[in-house]
Amino acid sequence: MAKEPRGARKAPVESVAERVKEIDHIGPKAAKDRAALANLGRGLHDPRKPVRDQAGYWLSKAGAEAVPILVSALEDTNTETSVTAAYALGIMGEAAAPAVPALTRRLGGNIDTLANMSDWALSQVGPRGKGGFVPLLRDLRYGNAFERAGAARQFSLYGDASAVAIPCLARMLEDPDPMAAQAAADALVRIGPRASLAVQAMLTSPQPTARLRAVLVLSQMQASYF
Repeated sequence: MAKEPRGARKAPVESVAERVKEIDHIGPKAAKDRAALANLGRGLHDPRKPVRDQAGYWLSKAGAEAVPILVSALEDTNTETSVTAAYALGIMGEAAAPAVPALTRRLGGNIDTLANMSDWALSQVGPRGKGGFVPLLRDLRYGNAFERAGAARQFSLYGDASAVAIPCLARMLEDPDPMAAQAAADALVRIGPRASLAVQAMLTSPQPTARLRAVLVLSQMQASYF
């Protein structure tokens, strides 16, 4: 008999209905029961959407105790898990304030679905979800050409603190507006080698102009790539 590869993800034994029923049973007591809270956290990583959604719903009702679990899921490499966690944090509202830095990083990331959900979640958190780099990141991702260029120029002033914007700035090397693309390139040069991996990824862009911009940025920041 062939052995199962080490680390292979086993299919859940319970049916969707059974797992959702279990989550609905433990959900109301999760705020005061660490075992129930951990069980809901595992539900966020379930490959089945109804299970993830129900686990996220009950975690959003568990208050501050659930925030670390949701932040950890927000950082997961599985986008579906991360999006569910961001949605749950948004439902939680002000209690999710400790998650603002993690949500801000996702707003500045290069996965659109997760960035969009994180943006919505930040809008639900309250005042803390509207400060810091959030307005600039929104301009960088959603603004018109002048707003995108202006936000990139602002990020160029913050040095290492601009790390949250690196994925967006690197992708802007493909921006259809030359002014915005150049502003992003200048910002990446100012940020320096810390941005080199994101810029290197743009060397495989389908757009020749973006590839050329990436080469120029890397040469100007004197990255180790060369």
